[in-house]
Parts: sequence; C-alpha cells; structure tokens
Amino acid sequence: MRIPSIFSAVGVLVLAAVSTGFEATNTYIIPSTMVSAGVTIQTNAVDLSPFDGPKISAVNGSSFDWWYFDVVSPKASITISFQTGTFNALGYPGYDVPYATFCNVAGIYPNGSTFSIPVVLAGPAIITTVGDGAYGNWTGSGFSFSGTPDLSEVTVNLEAALSYGIEGIITFKSIAPAHYATGLISDRSSSEILLPNFGWANAVPDSVANVDLTLFGEKYTFYGRGYHDKFAADTDQNWGMLPLQDLVNNWYWGHAKVGPYSVVFFDALDKNNVEYTSAYIAVNGVPIKAGPVAIVRPYGKNIRYPQTKPATLFAGLTIEIDVGVRGVYAFKTVSQTVLTSTDNDGYGYTRAQGVIIGGPVGGKQHKGYGLWDWQHFYN
Repeated sequence: MRIPSIFSAVGVLVLAAVSTGFEATNTYIIPSTMVSAGVTIQTNAVDLSPFDGPKISAVNGSSFDWWYFDVVSPKASITISFQTGTFNALGYPGYDVPYATFCNVAGIYPNGSTFSIPVVLAGPAIITTVGDGAYGNWTGSGFSFSGTPDLSEVTVNLEAALSYGIEGIITFKSIAPAHYATGLISDRSSSEILLPNFGWANAVPDSVANVDLTLFGEKYTFYGRGYHDKFAADTDQNWGMLPLQDLVNNWYWGHAKVGPYSVVFFDALDKNNVEYTSAYIAVNGVPIKAGPVAIVRPYGKNIRYPQTKPATLFAGLTIEIDVGVRGVYAFKTVSQTVLTSTDNDGYGYTRAQGVIIGGPVGGKQHKGYGLWDWQHFYN
C-alpha cells in the first residue's frame, strides 16, 4: 500500500476550522505511523468539543483511540472497529504490525458459523467533525463511517472494501441519546474517563440498525439493535495513554434491548483491582440514568470474582443498575453463543451474544437480546 510521505512526520493535524458555533467543522489527519513524542488526552466534555471526534492528540507506542460499531439480532451479529494505535497499545503485545491505523470485522451468520477479517491495513485516518458527529475515512482500506451532527444517524460504508471479501453499508438510526462515562451528552461538565487514563464515550447506546452487505460473495443482511462507542488509552469510543494491558485487569461490557429498556453496562478493574463502573438505561428511548451506578458479576461453575489465572469462562453475567429514587434494575444473561474466546497465559478476550432478562426489581420482567464481552489481562 502506497502512503504519501507527507504524513509520516505529522501528529494530528487540524486542516480546517470553520467556526459557526457548535456546528464548527474540523478535519484531523492521524498518520498510519506512530509518533515518538508524548500525547495528551481529553478528560472532560467540553461545550464545543465534538462527541465523536478524536480524543488524543496523536498516536505513540502507548496510546490508542478507536471507534467501535456493532449490530446484534437474535441469531446474527457483526462488529467493526476503526483503530488508531499499535497492537501493543491495544492489548496484543508481541504482534508486529507496522501500522497505527487499521480496521477489523467479525461476526456470526444466522446458521451459527462465525467469520473474521482481523486486520485491514489503512493509510492515514482522516476524520472530519461537524457538531457532535464525525466522518472517518481510513484511507486505502475502503472502510469509512459518517454520523449526523446530532448523532441521530450513523452509516458504516464498506463499498470499496471488496478486496477484503466484504462490501456494503450498515445504517444506524438512534433511539436513545449519547452519554459519557459519568453523564448524559446534555451535561457538558461530565467526565469522559471511565478509569484512570482510560476514556469512554457512547455515541449510540441503542438504535434500529440495518446490515446490507455482501460477505465473501454471499448476501449478508439482517435488522438488529445497533451500537457505537469510542475508547481511548480507546469507541462504543475508547482512548488512552498507556497500553491496555497496563491499565486493566478485567472488564465486563455489554449492551442489550430488553422490552422497553435500552441497557449499556461497563464494569472494569484496574491493575490494583479497584472497581470502576458506568451504566446507562433508557425507557422507550428516554434516559433515566447514566453514570457510575452498575455492578456486573459473572456466574457459572467454578467462577470467582475477581478472577486470576487460570481464567474461567462464565456461563453468564448479572447486572444491577441503581437509578436512585426509581429503585434498582436487575438483568441477567440467561443463554449465550460465544463468538470468540481466547486466553494466552492470562491475557484473553471473549465476545458473546444471547438472551437477557430483567427489569425493575420487584416489577415486570422482560426478555430481550444483546452482546457483551470480557477482556482480561491477568499477570
């Protein structure tokens, strides 16, 4: 892949800034090679800071920022990640991939067979923000995404990615507003940090999504519940300033649609086993809680918490969300299909989808479905 040499010495370059209030347009270029200098991380929501924009100033050997999307239905699912960061920073030490911008795709067919495109290399990532939304183009890969300024609609476009065996679009129509780790998008004083040096911003907690793809020569189409975030250190966002394995011992994350409830949960242990949580719950699209109010625990044979080596795969998860005067809402995953599960001497990752039940404690219970994962780095 030919990459223009002009980008090799650039960190994050602001190409344009047309200020029209909160509709300001900014374009950033993230090079496909990492910089050797230190970087800064955005820790708090800012009035004129785009929700779905980049959260770190550049990518070095220990920082990352990624945009994550998924769609899940009762029998099928797909996940797509747009990554900026090295494999070591993203929790895969020992993998030598000389690019800091790449994408990956994984999922399951309705018949239960799984598929994966683990690495799609890209040139510079060009990200243009308008309002809270973003357009991201991982140049040379054929992978891009675009969101409206109010995050009400998002599209993942893979039209130019046929060389990787995948082509088409995925559309998301949001039914629940975005949230930070500690509060709703409407509260621009919220912290974006989930645990020290690790940020999370959930642009689309729940949506009606349509997958319309050609996958390895065959049509792959379904409707489901869509989700999009960012991480950094990190999508849903994730961003961070240290390699993931130096930040986290364990996390349980997931989202689900259970009757009228849109549910998102995140429960993480840092390297000292200090617990940090965030949860979101909306009723018919209206949020009733967003913040550090969740308790997530695994259950199953020989399951302990917190886990240590050797790690044991759980049968399911229980989730409790305290919404204050409205009481406690409890959910439980009651069946799951494991989509991927790895463990390499205590470093591992599991993703699953399945049935989840729950509702207000002492109130009417509902049944739905969702997707969840477990990341662990046990030394």
